[in-house]
This record gives sequence, structure tokens and C-alpha cells, in this order.
Amino acid sequence: MADQVAPYLLRQTTAAPAGPVERVWCAYRIPFLPDFVSSRGTTGQTERDLLGWALGNQAGIIGALARWKEQAFAIRFLFRPERSTIEMALVLRAVAPAGQGAPLAMALGHEVTQLLAGAGIALVPVTTDGDLRALLDPPGHVYITEVRQREDLVPLRMGDAYVVYPFQPPMSSWLTLFESLMRQPAPCAINVHLQPTRLAPEEQTNFEQAASLARGLEHLQHQGDLADPQAAVVGGLYADYLRRLTDPLLLVTQVASPDAQVAHMIARMLVPELSHSMELRAAQANGQLPHGAEVVTPRTPPEAAAAHATLAFLEPQFWGATAALPAQHRLRFLTDAPTATAAFRFPVATRDAIPGVALRAPAASGARQTGSKIFLSYRRDDSGPTTGRIYDRLANHFGKEAIFIDVSNIPLGVDFMSHIRQTIEQCAVQLVVIGPRWLDITDAQGARRLDNPEDPVRQEVEVGLASEVLVIPLLVDGASTPIADSLPTSLRAIPALNSRPVRHMDFDYDLRIIIAAIEERMRRGPQH
Repeated sequence: MADQVAPYLLRQTTAAPAGPVERVWCAYRIPFLPDFVSSRGTTGQTERDLLGWALGNQAGIIGALARWKEQAFAIRFLFRPERSTIEMALVLRAVAPAGQGAPLAMALGHEVTQLLAGAGIALVPVTTDGDLRALLDPPGHVYITEVRQREDLVPLRMGDAYVVYPFQPPMSSWLTLFESLMRQPAPCAINVHLQPTRLAPEEQTNFEQAASLARGLEHLQHQGDLADPQAAVVGGLYADYLRRLTDPLLLVTQVASPDAQVAHMIARMLVPELSHSMELRAAQANGQLPHGAEVVTPRTPPEAAAAHATLAFLEPQFWGATAALPAQHRLRFLTDAPTATAAFRFPVATRDAIPGVALRAPAASGARQTGSKIFLSYRRDDSGPTTGRIYDRLANHFGKEAIFIDVSNIPLGVDFMSHIRQTIEQCAVQLVVIGPRWLDITDAQGARRLDNPEDPVRQEVEVGLASEVLVIPLLVDGASTPIADSLPTSLRAIPALNSRPVRHMDFDYDLRIIIAAIEERMRRGPQH
């Protein structure tokens, strides 16, 4: 099967003070994007509703990738006039101690494949050295232009303050951008580099001090000649950095082409796609924070080489003239997951086709009759509150009608087991929520419920295990997988199943992995 083919790994080992460091690159092609309108059954929803759902889903993917500190992910859109198509690819760069880079790269590829599958986006591994190198570094000389969060130097009474106006992503489908890309006379690539990172101690200190100083100046604004009305905006910006950048990401957006005018034109078109614009004075008058984007072009050979390093090696370089202090050099590139969706995203087909991009045809109306729902099995006394959270997240993603949760869904007067069997036949997945007391809860006589053949939870799981439904144990509230000897004979297959923890601190991440697995099962159906 194509999804079992491993990507080609390009490796490089370099010396470092703490020992040799290995960098590994790999890539995946994206043959099509999902037709969000047709595939979600969105009759009656507005274009804004569809965009909100799609972009929210992509923000969730970024949030899930944020745990991979200092690893790099790049989405690339490549237009070639002779083919009249826009090719799409995802390139990864893993960095680790020597000998650990390849396993890390494979883990990155596995996770991003699952996450994108949950959004209906399939990845096809790039399997040859030549194809990988062509994706990393397009042949021939290219001009590179970057679109960044806008820098500014704000004059205050105690001196100028360096600030960065963050992106404020508009609700955009990117269809106009891709139409313009298709009209260009020369090849052109859009490269969006995303790299989860951590704030350095000096960055954290600088942000805290700047926010504190600006707030102090703001307090003087009503004292005659000491008034400094712009201090409130500066203080608000630095306070916003501290709030948003608790789990920061480096974001670099580039446009590359052998034609300098093409690179500059597409970069200019990206500006309104990445951010609304609000100048300092307007923000001050409205009590808001400024935001915006700007185009930056290398002006010297070293700057061009630095921009090329980001494109070809996925190693972000911070080049260009700036008034930033050393502790502020990365601020132009730092962002959070919701803001990163301005650039690290895919176009959304809300009404029309995406120019140059193939869309996945929606499944036929009867294609998923035996696997379109989710059965949620749990014990109320064991994991009720956590199961409620899980249900809310699944219902928000799939719709309430797609989730069968407990006996409240069973009509009055019907045979319990008959209804359970009929319901499970309509399900793609059965989630068995196992909390700390799932195994040992007793009835009024002190007997373990699970040992009773008439126990509803036992019966639900027995039916699931005997059917073609995919059964996924979810381990919640610190529970571990029960051992086989502790289970009734009919349930002893549970320990052999691939379970998934659902942790309070990583709830969003864990649920996105689960949703991706559910959607993959719905797409493929039962595996024989």
C-alpha cells in the first residue's frame, strides 16, 4: 500500500560542542485537498462558517505540532507554468544527537500524516534522493522575498521602543492568491516554515521589562507634560507577546522565483492574505493593538544566502536591517498557533475549485453507511466528567447525531441488546473509555459489575469486539490498560488493542490524534 512506503531520508552529521548533531530531511507530496463543502455535508452553512471550521481545524494541527521543539515543518506550493498546476508538498527537518535523527524524522512524519488525515489531507512520501533535493532546493538561481510581521520603532518620552505588529489573519480562502499565482509567467514557490521553539531567558526578561516600563509610562499619561499616550499601546503589545508566546513558534513566509518581479508581486499579494492592517494611531484611537504585515527583500549577498538557508535547509536565519536589540531579534518571527494559521495553512474550497489544485471527490452517498458513527462506551461512576469532555469535542467536530453515548440514546420499550447491535453496525469506531475504577466498580451486592454477563458496559464492548468496528480503548484520569487475567474471557482482547491515553494537560493534542484515527477509519472502512 502507498501509505506504507517510507520516505527517503537525507542525513547530515555535524560537530557541536555537546557532541555530533544529526539533521535529517524528508518530504511528502500532497496530491489533493479536500472539498470542504461537499465532504462535510454543509448545506445551509455560510462561506464564513466553512472557513471558520477549516481554519480552526488547521490551527489545531499547528497546536498539536507545537510539542516538537526545534523541529521544522514547511508547507510548499510550487507553480510551474508549463504544467498549469500548483504542486503541494510538506517538508520536514529533524535535528537530534547523532544516531537519533532518523527515528525522530519518522516519528514526525507519522504524526503529521495522522494529523492531516484527520483534516482529509493525504500525504505521499517522496522516496528518491533526486526528488527530495528538488523539493528542498529548486534548481537554478531564485530570488527570495519574505512576508513578515511588521516592525516599528515607536517614539516614547524615554526613548524609542521597538515593537512588532503581529499578524491578524483575515477569514480568507486564498482562492484569489492562487488565481494570481496561476497567471504568472515564471515558476514560483511559496514556502511557509514553521518551527516550534522556546523563549530564551533573555527574551522572556526583555518582554517582561518592556511591558513593565511601558505600563509605568502609561500611568503618567494624565500628568501634564509627562503624558505619553503611545506608551499604552507599547505596553499592550509586550503584554500580548507574554500572553501569546507561552508555546512559541517560529514562522517564516517566503516567495521564491527565478523572476524577481514575480517573487515580489506574489509577496505583495500575500500581505492582505496574512493580516488585516491597523496602524498605531488607529489602534490607539480604538483602544486596540496594531497589526500588519510587510514585504522584506534581501539587499546584499549575505542576506540572500541567509534567506536561501531557510528555503533549502529549513534552518531559519534572521537577516535584514532592524532596530531590534539582540534579545528581540526573533520577535519578527515568533507567533502562537492561532496566529500562525495566517500562513501555515492550505487554501479552502468554499464555493469554487482551487486554481491549479486537485480536490478530493466526496464519497458516494452510500459509501459510508456501515461506518459513519462513533459509539462511546463508558461507566458514568468511573469517568463521567472526562467522557463528557470527550463527547463535547467529538460532537463539535462530527456533529451530535454522529455520537452514540449511552442509554439516553435508546428509545423506550426497545430490546437493549438488539438496539446496541444495530447501533454498532452503523459505527466506524467504538471508543471504550477506561478510568481508574472501570475494572473494579461493584454493584449493590458488592459483586464486580464486569463479571455480570448482563452488565451493559460489558455487553457493549463484547458486541464491538465481535463486530467489524474499530475498538479503541481510551485511558483517562491516569488509568492503565487492564491485564488480560483481570478481565472476563469475552473481553481479554482489550489489552492487545492499540489504546490511547487522554491526559488533562494534553487533552487537545490527544483528542486531535483520536479524531484523525476516527476519520481515517471512516474514510477507509473495515480492513479485512
